[in-house]
Amino acid sequence: MAIVVLTNGFPGGHILKKAVISGWDDLYFTGAVQKDWYSEIDAGFLAAMNPGALVTGPLEPLPPAPPGAQPSRSPAAYHGSYSKEYYSTLRVEPNSGGLKLYAGHLTEPYFLVPYDGDTFRETGTGTAVNFTTGGNGTVTGVHVAMLEYPWNKADFVRNSS
Repeated sequence: MAIVVLTNGFPGGHILKKAVISGWDDLYFTGAVQKDWYSEIDAGFLAAMNPGALVTGPLEPLPPAPPGAQPSRSPAAYHGSYSKEYYSTLRVEPNSGGLKLYAGHLTEPYFLVPYDGDTFRETGTGTAVNFTTGGNGTVTGVHVAMLEYPWNKADFVRNSS
């Protein structure tokens, strides 16, 4: 006996696929579906997709800034949009005391404060946001630790203005 589930869309299609398979297993082995698999898998999946929630364990916050930490560049140097397939686009804007980072379609920003040079600390998780530069010293990308997953690196490339 076999079951094939084809879905389109993420995360809904993934959740539906897992729920149908789990329900089928219940039906096959016990004669009845034992629980609301869609709700259970949906809740677990959505919790795992929150920034900072890794399947391999919690994120490690940055330690205190090192002695002699370097100042960051002007906030305008980081301002712009950054993209990565799977994640969509990040927007970075200047903010008093640091930067605001908007992920995808979210309207509430993450707040970044200077840590050491081109590394900022995200205030909610305490994790690193590392900006990278090209040979001419301009910011070319950003790595956002709280969006890192074992299957997908969170390295975003700056979009040309």
